[in-house]
Amino acid sequence: MSDYVNQLKNEMPQIKQEIAILENKPSLTHQEEKKLRNLKNKEKADHDKMLEIDKKARARYERTINTAYYTSSKFAKKVAKQSLISGAKMGTRQMLGLILAEAWFELRDQFPAIYHNNKINFSINNFLNDISNVFKAIWERIKIKFKDFIYSFKDGAISGALSSVTTTITNIFFTTGKIVGKLIREMWGHIVQVIKLIFFNPNSLPTGQLIKEASIIISSGISVICGTMIYTTCTQLFAFPFGTELSAFCSALVTGILTLAFSYYLEHSDKAQKIWSFLDTFKDKYSKELDYFKAVNTKLDIYLKRLAELEFNLNTQQLESFTLRLTSTNNELERSILLEQETRRRNIKLPYEVENTESLRSWIGSL
Repeated sequence: MSDYVNQLKNEMPQIKQEIAILENKPSLTHQEEKKLRNLKNKEKADHDKMLEIDKKARARYERTINTAYYTSSKFAKKVAKQSLISGAKMGTRQMLGLILAEAWFELRDQFPAIYHNNKINFSINNFLNDISNVFKAIWERIKIKFKDFIYSFKDGAISGALSSVTTTITNIFFTTGKIVGKLIREMWGHIVQVIKLIFFNPNSLPTGQLIKEASIIISSGISVICGTMIYTTCTQLFAFPFGTELSAFCSALVTGILTLAFSYYLEHSDKAQKIWSFLDTFKDKYSKELDYFKAVNTKLDIYLKRLAELEFNLNTQQLESFTLRLTSTNNELERSILLEQETRRRNIKLPYEVENTESLRSWIGSL
């Protein structure tokens, strides 16, 4: 209808000219009268009314089609299939990201040692052996964290499936571009992590620390969104060879810088610390009691550490020698003489006189 209305507007001067010619004729044939009526109808047509009626008719038409399509089993099957595919893709991507990260951490730790071992007397066999050992270490590192990879795949699959469903529902009401779909997928992964953290709180964090961790996750998602927007903008600007790679680098750089900045601010800024401390005050009595015993335990550890550091004037070699001589005595007289000598040497004050039997008996009687 819009094309027809535009055509009418363009043909209007010609229509008026033909109407004037026909009206100036003394008599008209039947075909000319019919043509004149058609031309006058086109001249009097209300273009805005025509477009409005067309819009309402198309809306009813689209609504009928959409209702039939979106309530069909075919649509449900396609949504389920696409959700499974998107979930598997995102889960695999997150798991591979963790695996590659572990590989990079191991390589970063081992590279200096490899360089040190081969910088003087380089041997290809030794170098290859070092590289082989690095890959073995990477494999061992991956096996240790295999459970974490499975959890990452599960979280990624859930967020991918949810993002696919969200995108589908969004597209029912309005059409989204590729960039919007990507933003939805990226943000859903962080939303799933926040939901798990808040509802399950696996580390039993207090309220302030819990909100801080959730804020860090959300800020990471915002950083990813900003990086994605930078990538889209740069791909339009860098219309030259390797422009796509340069756009990807700029996107990763912006994402990394923003993630670091947000995390550092939330962890170390004075304002953020005041907020987390204020939120930590909202605790139940059990949390407060637990904090009290933690503080007591910390003070007790400090006291025991100081107690262990006290000097008792004991020489282990002298003590060992004294014990050996004491056990080697043959009678009580030798043992008493040895004990008397050790007592005098250490300046130990006894409650009785050693050589006075009456003093010893008096002390024993007073006990």
